[in-house]
Amino acid sequence: MPTLVSAASDAQKVFLGSTGLLNAVYTAVDPIEGYPYKTLNIPIPARAVATNVAAGDFNFNDLSDTNQPVTLDTNIETGFVIRSFEQWTSPDLLRTVFLDAAVKSCIRKVDDTIAAVITTGNFTNATVANTGGTTNVFSVANFLTARTALANAGVPVDDLANMSFVQPETAYQAMLGDTAWTAATSVGSALAGNIRESGSIPIAFSTHLSADLSLGTLTTGSASAHIYTGALLHRYAIVVASAKMPAPRPSEVVDFVDMIIAGLPFRIMVSYSHTKAAWLVSVNCGLGVAPMRPEALNICLIKQTP
Repeated sequence: MPTLVSAASDAQKVFLGSTGLLNAVYTAVDPIEGYPYKTLNIPIPARAVATNVAAGDFNFNDLSDTNQPVTLDTNIETGFVIRSFEQWTSPDLLRTVFLDAAVKSCIRKVDDTIAAVITTGNFTNATVANTGGTTNVFSVANFLTARTALANAGVPVDDLANMSFVQPETAYQAMLGDTAWTAATSVGSALAGNIRESGSIPIAFSTHLSADLSLGTLTTGSASAHIYTGALLHRYAIVVASAKMPAPRPSEVVDFVDMIIAGLPFRIMVSYSHTKAAWLVSVNCGLGVAPMRPEALNICLIKQTP
């Protein structure tokens, strides 16, 4: 049992796979203690309006911002039973066999929750669809159409630190084989070599490109084609709000630890159950997900031929 905290500390170093959505959105962690269904007010940066006053007096307005209320209506949790800690005396074993899988499962569920808010009802830009054909790739021209829509909505599309294009793995892997995205004649020999060596396209047009398994099939068309969804977005399009969950009473658990994993506060607890004659270990995170800037995301539909 004393290896729990050590195992959790090591787990955060190695558990994450492809989670492009979580990396692409804004995470806000409230410094005060949270609880299920608490509402957090997340400040949205203010928008100022400038006018030409010519020779007239200057205009002054009170400082104000807009808050996005987000309810902590999601409590992502997984747990497992350990019949005897004597089997797992090494932190490496405990991490590899149990905690890695538990934390990966929670992070994947966070991404599923983010993906669920990417709908035409939440975001105002017209959906951009690829032409299908034989390439099954969201082309450079399609990408620039979506980028232009964001730019015309006032989104700073050259903000490299905050712009992302996230696709399902199937579409992202197809992009790696498209010469318009990867060939030396299009991107230069140095970048083309890096893409071939790393198996990834890190940046294009001031945008981070990534994949996420949570972006699965959006709709199914004919037997020969599936339509997947991707998203071109600025970080402030979606907020994931969270707060540290209350510490358990000493009489309820044997050990617990709070950790920031992937930018979110997770609580790992262990207790003993007499009915199961075993140790119970849980991993959980309370959060809420909401659209924050409806003009800052463009849904991209990508036709794939299986």
